Amino acid sequence: MTDSQQPVPSSIIATSNTARLALSPRQQAFVEAYARPGTKNGELALNASEACRRAGYSARGANRTAHRLLREPRIQAAVAAIRAEVAALAGYTVERCMVELEKGMSFALDTENASAYVRAVELRAKLAGILVDKLDARLLVGSFEIHIERFPGA
Repeated sequence: MTDSQQPVPSSIIATSNTARLALSPRQQAFVEAYARPGTKNGELALNASEACRRAGYSARGANRTAHRLLREPRIQAAVAAIRAEVAALAGYTVERCMVELEKGMSFALDTENASAYVRAVELRAKLAGILVDKLDARLLVGSFEIHIERFPGA
């Protein structure tokens, strides 16, 4: 196991159990592998298919199984819980992200890079909840209340 693929600390798993109570052991292993802290080229260290294989699902159908698992609200909630805890431990907050995106927007304007500016605006809108993809999953870390809402066409 490399440094970028350290297991999720047991304290994170323990505090995230409310979101994972109804998961099977293989589903729990998938969530832990998929939500694992650490990055590789700015992306999560494992993609969903690889996390599926490491959790003990068939390698032959890993892509389909991973897609099916990631569409399940219980899995989405458990992943969101672990990621929220990891973000809290890292000290990376919404406010800090907004400030960094603002700096990116200023840089994009200064360098006349329209696509970078539009992307920064899009990311800020998503972070603020103004622009929402197919699924809006929110977690209140203090009480672990999880709200998942599907939107039309999702």
